Amino acid sequence: MVKNYPGIAHILARFGHLDQLLLNEDPEEARSAQSPVEFAQEHNLIDTAKRRLRKKAAHKVFLSQVNLAPEGAALSLAPWEKALAASFVHLRFMGDRPTAKSILDDLNRSCLRTKDGFPDYSLAAGFWTVASQCEAFREFAKGRRSSRSLLYALFDDDLQLPSANFRWLKGVDRTLWYALSSAGRGKFFIEGGGVIAWSQCESYRLTLDEEKAAKFPPTVRAAVLGLELDLLHYRHIDRRDPAIPVAHWQEDVIPPFAFESDAEAEDEPATPPAAPHDTPNNSLRLTDDEPTPAKPQPATRPDHLEL
Repeated sequence: MVKNYPGIAHILARFGHLDQLLLNEDPEEARSAQSPVEFAQEHNLIDTAKRRLRKKAAHKVFLSQVNLAPEGAALSLAPWEKALAASFVHLRFMGDRPTAKSILDDLNRSCLRTKDGFPDYSLAAGFWTVASQCEAFREFAKGRRSSRSLLYALFDDDLQLPSANFRWLKGVDRTLWYALSSAGRGKFFIEGGGVIAWSQCESYRLTLDEEKAAKFPPTVRAAVLGLELDLLHYRHIDRRDPAIPVAHWQEDVIPPFAFESDAEAEDEPATPPAAPHDTPNNSLRLTDDEPTPAKPQPATRPDHLEL
């Protein structure tokens, strides 16, 4: 079975001791995706007295999903991110689908040999070395401050390898797993919403000239709006009008992801996004520094919540 469908190797390795695998089991690392309501309740994002979304708190939660690198710092990828990037780059920029698929298949099969049931990421080290030297990839990665947003942009650009090929990622980096699993879907998973919103902003800014791009710093506002719309749909909050409707903004200051104010109070005026004080360092420096190896629990890495 694993020979024909390597993607199930991780499930057999991690949960093969269960009589019915995951049919009647719900371990923490394999739990189902959260609904928008469950997500908001877990993070205390609903002001029940005012029946409103706590937008600033939601903004912080979604921004923490992005896991930004410090301003001007090198973009560092974790071992599992390098393995995925190696596969995605071979597919997207080298046009080599057999190699891209074989990288993921080898990682999946290695789950049966490791003690923890997760892949041996060293199997992809050679492919990552080749991928990291690809000029097209290095150009594609310029201007991105998050390895998660980079991987989402890579994966969203070419959907020939569905996320079922790396099911093991869910137990390593749940946020990244749900971001990548949202690619190509009409509705995104809320647990990866911040990564998707930020990545789409970065991709949009790269289509603009330098002067215009400075007006639109990346944001997770679209994820906040999406959560608000879902909570409105399920009647957990009440609808309210933005302090300044987007229709009244000048056309040249409205990016496609700016829908309304992030203001907390109804009397607090909304303002169009302003240019950042510091221009991000757009040079790509893919370092060899590796975070702590993956564990069964979601990876813990520092989040930068500078609003």
